[in-house]
Amino acid sequence: MPEEINRQDHFRIEDRFELRERDGYVLIDILSEKFDFYEVSRSAAVLEGFIQSHEYPPLIIDLQRINYIDSSAIGFLINLRHRLRQMGHRIVIICARADILHVMRLLNLPRLIPVVAGWEEALKVIREGT
Repeated sequence: MPEEINRQDHFRIEDRFELRERDGYVLIDILSEKFDFYEVSRSAAVLEGFIQSHEYPPLIIDLQRINYIDSSAIGFLINLRHRLRQMGHRIVIICARADILHVMRLLNLPRLIPVVAGWEEALKVIREGT
């Protein structure tokens, strides 16, 4: 599996996702336009392994670039939330696209994971614990 490590606080797998530290938090930026079964099956093990092997504060997942999400991606996010909670960490999703938010609401994701419109709001949610 091709990997590029540009800096110790920056980890990128092909053009699928990027992990980096920002303002003391870890941001997972989903780089592909589709976050679906195919992407989850290619990326889940790497992301989960990376998270389990590093001690990080709460995670922020940026879904701003995606234009399609399916139930397997939602399931992956819920599973990731469960694993993070076991480690005492939180997860927040950044997404402002109305069509993606609609799918998330249909599958009740915002009841489990806070979904916000931008970075500053994500930081506020994490800092306030809401």
